[in-house]
Amino acid sequence: MSHFEFAIPLQKDELLESHAGQYHVEDVVQPRLLLSKLQDAARAYNSEGVEYIIEHFDTYFSIIVHGNKLEWNIINKGKMA
Repeated sequence: MSHFEFAIPLQKDELLESHAGQYHVEDVVQPRLLLSKLQDAARAYNSEGVEYIIEHFDTYFSIIVHGNKLEWNIINKGKMA
């Protein structure tokens, strides 16, 4: 497992800023790709356990970024991989 500091910022946009030694979001997933990425994340959780979040946090962050633009049925479908 990688070692870095995961600081929870006061503003979500601070996670988009890169600082040495700290986790940051590298890719905000576009809504049209989100279902596929959520399904990838669910499969990773089933095979890797909790450490999957290191590779798939950007996907979940993308849900927050796109917020009200997303349909809940798409998000729910993503949980069933």
